[in-house]
Amino acid sequence: MLGIILRLTHAFGKGERETRLFRNIAKAIMSGKPISIHGGGESYINPVSVEFLCQVVEYFITSKLSNKVEYYNVGSAKEIKVKEIVQKLKEKFDFEYIFTGEEKQPVRFITKVEKIAELGLAFHNVIESVENYINLIIEESDKI
Repeated sequence: MLGIILRLTHAFGKGERETRLFRNIAKAIMSGKPISIHGGGESYINPVSVEFLCQVVEYFITSKLSNKVEYYNVGSAKEIKVKEIVQKLKEKFDFEYIFTGEEKQPVRFITKVEKIAELGLAFHNVIESVENYINLIIEESDKI
């Protein structure tokens, strides 16, 4: 095999930068201060958990594939916008959010994940996974 290239739009989980959306939502929950989200939430982010990404990498490491370069998009099976994620999380957690600024060029493209799904790899339950991740951040902060 010459190579596999995995393209991601938003991976979340352990090791995620402090400035990313889900970490900032967790901070807003813990602090009681509203989170400012740039734009109107119209962009698609197609998030996947780091755990799912590890499953994808393991699949390719253990599979015998062709001797060429292959490209795979890795994203959520469901098309999802930032505002949809935030609204769903608001139903579960107590936090406030404000959309600020103008989203001049929202990310309108949707990550096409059919090719990787054909391999039996599809990331479902985005909101549930994000909720679990936020709970983990909150639990870890309580231990400090």
